[in-house]
Amino acid sequence: TEEFIRITDGHEIVDRLNPRDAFFGGRTNAVKLYFEGQAKYIDFTSLYPWVNKYCKYPVGHPEIITEEFTDIDEYFGIIKCKVISPRSLFHPVLPYRSHGKLMFPLCRSCTEALQQTVCTHSDDDRALTGTWVSEELKKAKSMGYEIAKESSGWPTECVTEETKKEYIESYAQREGIDLNAESIQVNPGRRSVAKLALNSFWGRWGMNLNKNQLSFVSSLQEFNKILSDSTIKVKDVFLPFPISAGLMWCKEESFVPQDTSTNIFLAALTTCYARLKLYSELERLGMAVIYFDTDSIIYQTDGQNDPPTGNFLGDFTDELDGRIITSFVSGGPKNYACNLNDGTSNCKIKGFCLNFKNSLLLNYETVKEFVCSMDKTAVTSIVNPRKITVEKKKRRVINKEETRKYHLVYDKRVIQSDFSTLPYGF
Repeated sequence: TEEFIRITDGHEIVDRLNPRDAFFGGRTNAVKLYFEGQAKYIDFTSLYPWVNKYCKYPVGHPEIITEEFTDIDEYFGIIKCKVISPRSLFHPVLPYRSHGKLMFPLCRSCTEALQQTVCTHSDDDRALTGTWVSEELKKAKSMGYEIAKESSGWPTECVTEETKKEYIESYAQREGIDLNAESIQVNPGRRSVAKLALNSFWGRWGMNLNKNQLSFVSSLQEFNKILSDSTIKVKDVFLPFPISAGLMWCKEESFVPQDTSTNIFLAALTTCYARLKLYSELERLGMAVIYFDTDSIIYQTDGQNDPPTGNFLGDFTDELDGRIITSFVSGGPKNYACNLNDGTSNCKIKGFCLNFKNSLLLNYETVKEFVCSMDKTAVTSIVNPRKITVEKKKRRVINKEETRKYHLVYDKRVIQSDFSTLPYGF
């Protein structure tokens, strides 16, 4: 025992690399919680299909490297390592899971403590340990990170036969696809189905193979068989009826079945490339960024910083059709409202159905009041008297009253006095 302690003392023991740890979602956050001025809302055209078509993917079986590491630029794949972030990067590069959310911090300790003051931690306390795609680490390295240890119908401008012909010719030249003019028409249904098919294609690669299972047993023998199975983790046991028992379970990590129709490596690279594509524009816009969500950006425009728009995969499109945002307020990711220069307003809050009745309680003015007061105890309740609900344990569908509470929960960056934000560790 003393010999073991002597050998391991001072050595950090880490688990082996799990490829699924490198599979992160999209990048979503509010950078400025309240803004007045002129802003635009732009969106990438089919970001994930663009990644699938133009970005580099691995083929064959992976080579596992555990020692004698060379420079990170020599690798293409997935890397588990410890990195030290720069102290003054406004838009950090690397994702990091904390508090059940996807963060982009500069300091691990500040993030874990949700510290709203200036970072004074040492490099060791700031260091992030995680698993990332090599391409994201290469970008991080170029931005100042140090690796400590490697362990829809015609476009609106196509109105004449001449402009339509130019559109078809440009598409053939850029994408290598010959379009049939007679087949191009506005069809929202077919467009939605096509987008669903394209995104489901890569999404299948990252499918979770260890979902919760629900089993009902009617004998003690069946019950004990599940409980004593060492490959199974039982999460819940309940008695829906006097003569049967229900068990919620999943497989232990070491016994998750493999599926040849999935490939976590391809899924991880897909979302990585998408985040890097978004980051390229965040880096260019800098502090003009107000809000972003996976494939879209709201930013302060000065007439000189507008990115070019286009009709091809990966090009930007104007989501507001030329209109300008005059004021914007956000309570966090997928939670914002804005006023436009044509007198209209827009409010989107994830988890709330903003019909006419609910929009009287949740709108631009109420979200602004929540944000400007910075009162995290203030609450607005939205009541649905007849919510269709599935009771899994009793295997039935019922209508019941549901109350959802809206309050300020922003904690993904450090809030400043002028409602701008900085990353943790800045």
